[in-house]
Amino acid sequence: MKHQVTCTKIKTYISKPNVDGKRIPMWLYALTGSPEALSAYKELKTAEGYYEEDEQGHPLWHSCEFGGDTCQAIVSDKGVFIPKDNTLIEEQAEIDKLPEGAVKDAIVAEYAKTFIARMKQRQSNKATTQAVPVEDPEIILPQDE
Repeated sequence: MKHQVTCTKIKTYISKPNVDGKRIPMWLYALTGSPEALSAYKELKTAEGYYEEDEQGHPLWHSCEFGGDTCQAIVSDKGVFIPKDNTLIEEQAEIDKLPEGAVKDAIVAEYAKTFIARMKQRQSNKATTQAVPVEDPEIILPQDE
């Protein structure tokens, strides 16, 4: 069973301490998708003993993985995950198939510019996704001393 859902970020927060006492950034997403996908998600989370919805009836997903303000996720019987972007790997494989020469060198040079721009954008996105404390009775936030 695999279903695709759309995730819309609601907020970022810091988790409760885990068994090691560590706290991690978390993202709360509202899910939308086909009735089958949402039903599969509800069944999965209910079986885990944790299912909640927002005021509009959208299922909520707490993730330790940031997928952006909106992203696609896969619901399977093993859980919910955000697929990794394999675009760069696939593009590199296609370039590697090209015959050696000036044309390949020009394509590699342009690809390198594109790759660097993408990496800068990802770094910029990561820099803006730092977890910030939010008011939530379910979440324990650090106390200022």
